[in-house]
Amino acid sequence: MNFLRTFFASLLGTIVAFVVGFILFFMIIGSLASSLGSEKTASTIIQDNSILSLKLDLPILDNIPGTQNFQISLGLDAESVKLIDIVTAIELAKKNDKIKGIHLRSDYLMAGWSQAKTIRDALASFKESGKFISAYGDYFTQMGYYVASVADSVFVNPNGGVELKGLASEVLYFKDFEDEYGFKMEVIRHGKYKSAVEPYLTNKMSVENREQISVLLSSLWENISSEIAASRNISVSEIDAIASDLKANLVDNAVKVGLIDQLSYKSDYINKLKYELGLESSDKLRLVSLEDLLAGNAAYKKGVRDQIAIIYAQGPILFGDGNETQIGDKNFVQSIEKAAKSKRVKAIVLRVDSPGGSAMVSDILWKALEDAKKKKPLVVSMGNVAASGGYYIACGADKIFADPMTITGSIGVFATLPNFKGFTDDIGIKAEHVMTHKNAMGYSF
Repeated sequence: MNFLRTFFASLLGTIVAFVVGFILFFMIIGSLASSLGSEKTASTIIQDNSILSLKLDLPILDNIPGTQNFQISLGLDAESVKLIDIVTAIELAKKNDKIKGIHLRSDYLMAGWSQAKTIRDALASFKESGKFISAYGDYFTQMGYYVASVADSVFVNPNGGVELKGLASEVLYFKDFEDEYGFKMEVIRHGKYKSAVEPYLTNKMSVENREQISVLLSSLWENISSEIAASRNISVSEIDAIASDLKANLVDNAVKVGLIDQLSYKSDYINKLKYELGLESSDKLRLVSLEDLLAGNAAYKKGVRDQIAIIYAQGPILFGDGNETQIGDKNFVQSIEKAAKSKRVKAIVLRVDSPGGSAMVSDILWKALEDAKKKKPLVVSMGNVAASGGYYIACGADKIFADPMTITGSIGVFATLPNFKGFTDDIGIKAEHVMTHKNAMGYSF
């Protein structure tokens, strides 16, 4: 018996050691890959007559996990890119005399409208330096084309197309489903425009909800269409006509209506870039990546004493620790308190991209920010969304900056509880209760 006990204990210890060793191995490999990659790009020397190759083919987030390289190495997460890194790279390229222009790929842009506008504004600023931007795509989504339209020239694959169709919102309603199957949501709400729970209450869109969605879409489209029109030297009314009749869906038509400058295969497009730089077709095009530029950026030094803390509030507001995809009270409050106490931090910038969430947690975050504001200036930068609790945590700041594409505001509150009684009655399940007090049971589904 002692032999078996010793044997299985040793076996278990070996398995645990193997698992831990396996995880440590991949952590080391991921760390080495990251450091070697950094060394490689840091040592990259940008040559004369280079072009920034800006490929926006990854999800764009305000904040990305610090462990992203490790998670990717284990296949646990997809790669993403930080919005501020894109904007910084464009600014660095603007100031670098060796970089003559930008080769832009924004075909399938994965971002929010506010983020797309931020990138577009950075590209417009880049053009002010006198350098060129050339955009190429196999098929431009509407957001991808919105960003690409700022370029001096826009090229598309002869078999591609341009999506320009306007904006729409579709809402599903569940009232009939609830009545039919007995799965219901008990709803309490305050505010007639607080429409998130409306699908549980009715079968059609309310006048208030239709009004607010219409105003929101019209406001966004006004920005999108006016900027495209200005960049492409087309009237806004013509942009609307193109969107209404889907005139750009066929690439030949996209050229005719002025959205695209030329149809071109990528190899021919690359030769046009070479010609722009005064190179022969046999010469090698010197492309600089976003990573190359950021690796050589010496703007940040660890020895700098006066700092500004940037704290990201990204995702829904929920109880718990929180991470890069949700705002939890524990980590958020710790970050705020740490920044407020730091002698090096002279101000706090709160970047908000949140639709809201728990009212109580929102209030906890608001109080932490109020306390911090007594010690340091507090500025809020709003991203794609700063709504409900996302606006609540922002409203006490000394200054609030929002993008024209930001969705913000607070229009009420709601609470929901599931009710399965109709379903359980239909299938023959009954509930009986015995209680010491009338409210002892709490809420039963």
